[in-house]
Amino acid sequence: MKHTFRYSLFLILVLGLSQLILFACAGPQEITESERKYIEGVVEQGGVRSVKIKDDNGNILRFAAGNDVEYEPSEFHAYYGDRVAVTYYTVLKGDKESHTALKLVLLKTDTNRIDLRSGSAEGIIRASGVRRYLVQLPQHELTVAFYKKSGIKKSPSGWLPKTGNKVRVLFTEEPGRFVTKFKCYQMERLAEDPVTIQEKSENGLITEVFVHRSVKKAPDRFAFRLQNGDTVTMFAGGETNVVPTDLKVESGRSYKITYYRFLLGDQSIRYVASRIEM
Repeated sequence: MKHTFRYSLFLILVLGLSQLILFACAGPQEITESERKYIEGVVEQGGVRSVKIKDDNGNILRFAAGNDVEYEPSEFHAYYGDRVAVTYYTVLKGDKESHTALKLVLLKTDTNRIDLRSGSAEGIIRASGVRRYLVQLPQHELTVAFYKKSGIKKSPSGWLPKTGNKVRVLFTEEPGRFVTKFKCYQMERLAEDPVTIQEKSENGLITEVFVHRSVKKAPDRFAFRLQNGDTVTMFAGGETNVVPTDLKVESGRSYKITYYRFLLGDQSIRYVASRIEM
């Protein structure tokens, strides 16, 4: 009797597991024509397996984009500012809608994009980390992350790149669907003496604080109105100096902010505060 019960239980478990395997291998359920939706817009933010699109009405939607998406052209690469068409479907998860792309078509490439595809750039090292160098490119008024390739060559021999070094970076591009990486395989020192990194400073109003951790005096992310009237999202971090050190940064007050522009992997630009003072 006991053996019969065990055998029956074993059989039930095997059948259940078989059904799960069949379900997993079956892939996503076929999306009917009535469930398919279509929009056109520009890339607002790129990710490894997702993308944010701003449509022609100003709405921003995030789309999951996995390996089963149909891309046109097949070597599809779309970054910030590029115009794309998205065929997708929507499912409700709790009280929120989730959008999944079925097809993405590149309609027009942003003509204002900074072109670094030459494979060589001259600049000043802002920071040297374990995995990457942050290099300011004065020609473009941008800071760019160059990731270190294995066996990177440095000239002169024995030189350790550090902040303030004027350098030439030789690199390759590793493009993804929505983000790209610049991989440094050689770095040459162009000047022995350190060079001062030029940054921008503006007096303006912090109009809103988006993220503020209680352990920090400076917000992680906030809205800052520039002198020309434009409002940008500004980021702060461990490199941000607050002057004086006991200054509490709040919304609705005016500050002088020193900052730089950082080129992200999706080709959008982030404003990073290096110093905040009254």
